[in-house]
Amino acid sequence: PPKTAAAIAFDRTLFPFDSYGQQEAIVGFLEDLTNYLSTSLKESIELISVSWDQSLRVIEDRSMQGAVTTLSPYPFYQKQFLFSIPLIKTGPVLITTTDSSIQSFDDLQGSAVGILTTQDQLFLESIPGVKLIPYSDPSLLLQSVVTGQLDAAFMEILGAKTYCENIFEGSLKIRSTPMGESGIRFITILAE
Repeated sequence: PPKTAAAIAFDRTLFPFDSYGQQEAIVGFLEDLTNYLSTSLKESIELISVSWDQSLRVIEDRSMQGAVTTLSPYPFYQKQFLFSIPLIKTGPVLITTTDSSIQSFDDLQGSAVGILTTQDQLFLESIPGVKLIPYSDPSLLLQSVVTGQLDAAFMEILGAKTYCENIFEGSLKIRSTPMGESGIRFITILAE
């Protein structure tokens, strides 16, 4: 039987993260992972529903031992919290048509690449000759790749998978692993 209890704060809405309709699957995965860890470690670990704005507060005041979060491990957070590796990586990926000559970031020089966020721009601005074109709608972004208006797109992995495996199946292909530190992970307060 489990020997101790650990309460983990969990905002089941994953706010402000956009799960592209995969929220139930992500929540189910995190619940299954927690159950697996609880069984493997012989520790009682329970996910406790809290609102997103309470997640940090309940571990700061030590009423819970940790939280599931979409926060990135920026240096200012790392001074106060210990971050796990990403349980689910959520960073942006490179997307092209299935028949594109662009196979990786190395092939992007001189290409027109559509982006959705300024964070995406930071990943790509160091590639010489890449023309970054901002979009606000992911479906229009990806349609522009399919029609040849763009050579590639750069967007968050869950949205990319949702679109590439459904609406644009057979037309678009994800060419990279998720970039950056974005992800869903466990955090806890650093020991003093």
